[in-house]
Amino acid sequence: IVVPGGGLTLDGRPTAWVQRRLREAAKLYNELSAAGAHIVIVTLSGGTPHKPMPVDPRSGFQVGEAEGNARFLIRELSIPAEAIIEENMSLDAIGNAF
Repeated sequence: IVVPGGGLTLDGRPTAWVQRRLREAAKLYNELSAAGAHIVIVTLSGGTPHKPMPVDPRSGFQVGEAEGNARFLIRELSIPAEAIIEENMSLDAIGNAF
């Protein structure tokens, strides 16, 4: 299951529209896993070069989109970390394809 980026809030959380994508990915993951399939969710994007990366208020470190989205899947939607791959090198949708 591939989840495109779409921005993070200033504190490194997915935007509302990305949260909808993540919730749908989690729903598909749970349904397919329950049917016995081995499923992986891939979160995409390192961010955009057009604005600074958000900073996690707890750690003080920058948060890339793939990381912020993976955190949401794990912390908010109870997806196991081992079922998530973060692709954090691309800076736009074209880069995601490569």
